[in-house]
Amino acid sequence: MNHLKTIWRNPDKTFESVLNGENDLKWTIGFFVINGIVPCALILRSFDLFKLENNTEFYQTLGLVFVVGSILGIGIGLILAAILKVADSESEWTEIFKVLTWASAPLLIAGIFMTITMGLGRLAFHLGDLSAPSILFQLITGILLFGIFPLYIWNTILINKGLKKIGNQNRSWTVASLLTSMIPLLLISYLLISILLKN
Repeated sequence: MNHLKTIWRNPDKTFESVLNGENDLKWTIGFFVINGIVPCALILRSFDLFKLENNTEFYQTLGLVFVVGSILGIGIGLILAAILKVADSESEWTEIFKVLTWASAPLLIAGIFMTITMGLGRLAFHLGDLSAPSILFQLITGILLFGIFPLYIWNTILINKGLKKIGNQNRSWTVASLLTSMIPLLLISYLLISILLKN
């Protein structure tokens, strides 16, 4: 739990502590799941598949976001780890997973933002598009969605900082580090732009 606090103030020291400590699988799974839930919710939103009409459809959509998002997040995490392992076969799987896990700490806030936007979207739908509270909720939703972007930028920076602590730092490792750090950011950027253009 202490790493959640220090990753913001002193990421270099946090990664050193994490890499020297035991690997905690529950944090890895938890952060990987969050890493999938956010883009999954944005995908549904960008294609107008997020159902708000009634409680049944709303909760079914939430369930879909959690299940598919969990699979997506764990899958993305495994793919990124595999890319890094191929780039440097001497690097340890546990070290790679530790870096990818704690570099995803900012996405915990992104997940909270996404949860709030889903709730506000349902409220706005039932209040009607032109009511004052609905307009306010839509404004807050827009601000929170925009706030997700810098969190993914920080995630990209943290991945690069963490990966500098491991690996041989050769050309293939450098390229793989940049690639793995940019994939989540590019995905989220595309989805946020899609939603913005639709609105």
